[in-house]
Amino acid sequence: MFGPSPLLVGRLRAVTGRGAVFLVVLLVCVASVPAATATGVADRLGPVPVPQVSTPVPSEGNETTAAAGVRHRNPSEVREEGNVTDLESHLSRLLATRLGDSIVRLDRGEYDRARQLVGPEYDSILDRYVSVSRERRGERESRFEEAGRTQREFVDSVAEYRQKREAYQAAKRAGDEERARELARDLNAVADRSVASRDRLVEDYTTIQSDTGLNFTAELSQVEALADEIENQQAQIRSVEFFATTLTLEEAEAAGSFEDPIVVSGRVTSPDGTPEPFGPATFTVGARAYTTRVADDGAFEFVYRPTAVPVGRQTLDVAFVPRNDSVYLGSNTTMTATVEQSTPTVTVDTAPTRTAFGAAYRVVGRVTVGDVPVDGTEVTLWMGGTRLNATETNETGIVAFTGLLPAAVPAGDRTVRVGLAEAGRALAPTSADVPVVVESTGTVLDVDADAEALESVAVSGTHTTTDGDVVARQPVDLRFDGRVVGTVVTDSDGEFETVLWVPPDLGTGGELRVEAAFDGDGTNLEPTRETDSVALPVRRSGATADEPAGLQSSFAGLLGIDAEALGDGVFARLLGTVLSAPLWFGGVVVALVVAGVLAYRRRVDADATGGAPDDGDGTSAAPTDADADAGSIAVAKLPAVLLDVARARLAAGDPVDAVEYSYLAARLWFVHARGVPKRGTHRQFLRAADADRSLAGSERARLSDVTTRYERAAFSPTPPTEEDASSAIDTSASLLS
Repeated sequence: MFGPSPLLVGRLRAVTGRGAVFLVVLLVCVASVPAATATGVADRLGPVPVPQVSTPVPSEGNETTAAAGVRHRNPSEVREEGNVTDLESHLSRLLATRLGDSIVRLDRGEYDRARQLVGPEYDSILDRYVSVSRERRGERESRFEEAGRTQREFVDSVAEYRQKREAYQAAKRAGDEERARELARDLNAVADRSVASRDRLVEDYTTIQSDTGLNFTAELSQVEALADEIENQQAQIRSVEFFATTLTLEEAEAAGSFEDPIVVSGRVTSPDGTPEPFGPATFTVGARAYTTRVADDGAFEFVYRPTAVPVGRQTLDVAFVPRNDSVYLGSNTTMTATVEQSTPTVTVDTAPTRTAFGAAYRVVGRVTVGDVPVDGTEVTLWMGGTRLNATETNETGIVAFTGLLPAAVPAGDRTVRVGLAEAGRALAPTSADVPVVVESTGTVLDVDADAEALESVAVSGTHTTTDGDVVARQPVDLRFDGRVVGTVVTDSDGEFETVLWVPPDLGTGGELRVEAAFDGDGTNLEPTRETDSVALPVRRSGATADEPAGLQSSFAGLLGIDAEALGDGVFARLLGTVLSAPLWFGGVVVALVVAGVLAYRRRVDADATGGAPDDGDGTSAAPTDADADAGSIAVAKLPAVLLDVARARLAAGDPVDAVEYSYLAARLWFVHARGVPKRGTHRQFLRAADADRSLAGSERARLSDVTTRYERAAFSPTPPTEEDASSAIDTSASLLS
């Protein structure tokens, strides 16, 4: 097997939003094809020219922004690496455009849309970008990921600042000075986050621009303008609401450890040195906070015990943090400390002695140095060598862990370990162990198999314990007649679902034994297996172990490609790679590949006829409109394209494929035009449509008709007639019209 899924996943999911329909000779994104094989194909085919394709900017409505439109790359920076680079560039433009559109929407105050543009769809494009550019994985991928994450933070901080500023202004108008001051202090923190995320985002944009040649000038300008606006507005609020302060330390250098703490002392005053009545106040050293009283002359003193700070000479940030209702601003300075290491004592006070999968556990420990409890330091819990949790000690040095035992803790005599993990810190790594017995838990698999078209089987099922508890995120091997053909992972509900192609040497007796098996290795779950059997449709001739006949002959034949000449199952591998991809990606591939192949064929024809393409009768043919437009086939038109494929298969004397493509066209139309849920077998899909009362009765009736014809074509030993196929095409066409 190969690729992310065998080919039927591609064909079935082409109608469920996970794939496109066309692929011919896609040497552009063959993550699963060995380099030697791909090179061999390239040698046999020669170079295939692929035109540059402009794809509409993903947006809602009529959206025109500074970032919209086609982004251009600096030709001197573009490496000539073939079609993969073309597609990689296209995907990077999509990512960059979404970043730019998000900033524009943020500037307009459309916060939800600004978030959506760098949300799940952005991540989906990013995943495909990383997949396509896997051989060059590095800084560009991480920068796009970083930029998306940082921009989400920037959008959130700008939106929060604007909304809180409106609340602040409302409080001022209402004369609620106390509330206004609280909001003003909150605005200080939000403004600081905005500026920090601005700085990181500018760095991300600049790096991406340098690496890819994409132009981020407009985005950089907008981000700077948004952050500058917040800084200016907050400066005005600070001048109205607060008085500045100055923090000075008596000793700029010190040395100590947790056992021998550092005494931090100094004064807090107004900028001109005048003491102010600060009263109780909070000071921070690094991430640790201390509350003390500031004397009338501004003097303060507290004891600092380092915990997570690295040992050795360190520069530590010291800050004065006034109360929320204070009229004073905070201030900060630094001190140099030589930190020495102390060794704590860890004890486990409470822990289970016996446990099992899904059982609730509670582990309580304590961390001290001598008689002094260690507060605010991170402690980790392991069980059986598996890290389960990490949390901080409270002010008495106590740490408590709770949770449900996962499957990853192996069964048998194990150890509960509580301890500090990081080396080279002010507190040395140390731990305490207690024994525990992890019992094994029996499990049950339920599997259901249904035959699908094109020699494939839809397999679904559930994995639970013998008591009925869900077994989530565990691998299940799937076997056909005893042979492993794939592995699935259960979801959060313990369910799995996939579609697998049946190798032609299996199920020759008309029935296939489908087995789901869980081995339980490395877990506390016992192995289990379950079987089902399924009657297979009549297998048509021409399939090989790597090339399902219907899909290969349909696409290769339609575009005049001799798939067998490619050899090594390459056509099937290429097809599977794209058809198992997300729908938008398939649309990109359609645009790139179909145009490239048609151009390649026309060039080959021209070579054979001395410069002009040959129509087959010895006459030259000018390029057609179809050739010119092949690179801009839209995903939305795929149902119509599928119907064209169906008609072509019928004309070629293959009514079975014609019926199947008619069904695929209808199903894709219902998914994208009517919003019928994507998943399920043909009968499950029909039931979902029947349950949708928003669909017209005539539409449901036509889907039922074409589904029945598809079922007969796929599973009946009697193939459909040409009249049956023609009726299926007409029924699907009536939906599209």
